[in-house]
Amino acid sequence: LQHFCLTSTVTDVGLWTELSHEDVSYWVESGSSQVQHRCGPFSNSKRVYKKQSRCCEKVLFYSTRVNGETYSREWFVYSPSKGQIYCFVCKLFPNITFSATSLASEVFDDWRNPHLIQTHENLEKHRNAMLTYLTRKRGQMLTSKLQEQIKAEQQYWQHVMERIFAVMCTLAERGLPFRGDNEQFGSPNNGNYLGLLELVAKFDQFLLAHINRYGNSKSGNPSYL
Repeated sequence: LQHFCLTSTVTDVGLWTELSHEDVSYWVESGSSQVQHRCGPFSNSKRVYKKQSRCCEKVLFYSTRVNGETYSREWFVYSPSKGQIYCFVCKLFPNITFSATSLASEVFDDWRNPHLIQTHENLEKHRNAMLTYLTRKRGQMLTSKLQEQIKAEQQYWQHVMERIFAVMCTLAERGLPFRGDNEQFGSPNNGNYLGLLELVAKFDQFLLAHINRYGNSKSGNPSYL
């Protein structure tokens, strides 16, 4: 299958074919903003009804709740090439809706009857797709944050090991003993290894912070010092 997230036509939903799992994951993470086209151009949406012509308008991307609050229809996406409206979440999850909704398998361009947009928004099928979208999006955001945390943790300990390895190599090359009478940072009798780490820490804020945090920690707390 062609991955539209890698093509120049990605932002036009009207040109999408069947989406792969990778495509769906990409759009769940990216959201609908890239494909909404709130500002048009709406020239291809012009439809002539007898003597009157109408087209898509920016106001259709918004609706009003019962309490009078205006909200944005994030699922509402416009295809500049087709001049038609699609449902973003129903396109991503057509199987979730059990039977495809009109704005997933078909399109909307009946500008005389904008109330049909609200009808679609109230469909249980549409709401199921929206719930799936929001659940997946939240899950991917949590996964992304977890991956960032893991990467930061790996980088942290890599920096620690680089400094420790340099100190160990210096002592080993010169045949100097590592241990002293104790293994306490701040002690004048803690040996060459800890003493050299303390020396380097005077000029290395990262190592200094690490020693302050883990230097004399109890057993069971890894510090690699």
